Amino acid sequence: MTMRNRVVITGYGTYNPLGHDAQTTWARLMAGESGIAPITLFDASAYKTRIAGEVKEFDPVGLFGRKEARRMARATQLALAAAAQALAHADLPVHDGNRDRIGVIVGSGMGIMDPIVDSHTILQEKGPDRVSPFFVP
Repeated sequence: MTMRNRVVITGYGTYNPLGHDAQTTWARLMAGESGIAPITLFDASAYKTRIAGEVKEFDPVGLFGRKEARRMARATQLALAAAAQALAHADLPVHDGNRDRIGVIVGSGMGIMDPIVDSHTILQEKGPDRVSPFFVP
């Protein structure tokens, strides 16, 4: 069976070390800028590498509200924020007739490791009853 359905990219969005949207990211790339800088999201003094490409000035509470932001890993927050940009950029109305025909492609480099490490630490130090029921690796 041969599938003849076409895929059309109608919108795009991004949150990355160079910007919180595609236009800013592209402009900074064309200017030769790098998103690599000293690590600020955690204390990296114990590690040999102290630089990384961090997404800075990202406000998940402003985007999702405090309760929802607490339930999501940072990588999930960034992916959903970029997906929302892509939907807005596409100017595609989402309804019951097309909801199951819309998809998102996400690129991330080990972005979901922090909740795995955090949950493992909680498991070791406090026991299985203290691991969040929302944790699914």
